[in-house]
Amino acid sequence: MPRQWESTAVVRIGQLFNGNSATLVEMPANVVARFDTRGFQNAALKRLGFNPDARADSRVKLLLKSARAKVVSSDLIEVDVNGFSPDEAQRDLRTLIDQLGEAHQAMMAPSLQRLNADLNEVNQLLADAQARSTRLTGEADRQLQAKGNGGSSPEGLILTELINDNAREISSIRQRKAEILEQLDPQRSFNTRPLEPIVVSDAPVSPKRAVMLFAGLIAGIGLVLCWALWRADGVAARS
Repeated sequence: MPRQWESTAVVRIGQLFNGNSATLVEMPANVVARFDTRGFQNAALKRLGFNPDARADSRVKLLLKSARAKVVSSDLIEVDVNGFSPDEAQRDLRTLIDQLGEAHQAMMAPSLQRLNADLNEVNQLLADAQARSTRLTGEADRQLQAKGNGGSSPEGLILTELINDNAREISSIRQRKAEILEQLDPQRSFNTRPLEPIVVSDAPVSPKRAVMLFAGLIAGIGLVLCWALWRADGVAARS
């Protein structure tokens, strides 16, 4: 029986920050169930270069049989898979995690696209407001120079009010921009990723040594019994 090594990783499920709280891309129980779906398995096999229909292949059979996930906490899952070598076990687990990340990235895409579109719009509004501020301030300076110390005119008062309104608008736009940037902050909104590096067992986890010793013992006893029966038959035949 070929030896098998086990690879393990704790994975943090991606989330999106909405300005007040974070929402998971997918609930942990649904992520665990995803590992058993045919679509997810086929996509992972393709990533590894296998034909999804070649399920009789020993490597494919081992991956599908040993790949498992379980919920660790509200936003963490543990994923395990076996391979016929340490490198193979690590590579297969990395592929499963990458496939999960790709699926979650697709689920996050609409929200991220909307946020980026909002950011572009806010940047344009801010640029327009700042350009308007430059024009209004320039006009106010020209009026002041033209009138000297002659006091305020109705036009000057209106212009001052426009400048103040525009300043308040710039402040509001900057606040909105800060909120969007906070939602896009990689520390607040991020895709599914391993919490720590993948760990591979130092020694094979299968076949179990105790099981092999027991199987050897049974085989040894069987050989002894066969030899005893053969010997008994021989003695009886000579008699």
